[in-house]
Amino acid sequence: MDVSDLRAFEAVARLGSMNRAAAELNTVQSNVTAKMLIPLDVAHHSGMISPTVPI
Repeated sequence: MDVSDLRAFEAVARLGSMNRAAAELNTVQSNVTAKMLIPLDVAHHSGMISPTVPI
């Protein structure tokens, strides 16, 4: 995980939309989605989130 991953994660959380975050970050939605998969996978495997909780 690097700074750009954190910026994408923060933008999605703040704006509530991967499309809006992508527009703000001047990228495409698929790039933002790809960046979200890494933090969620790490959180899941570390026990921070339950697989039964909708993401």
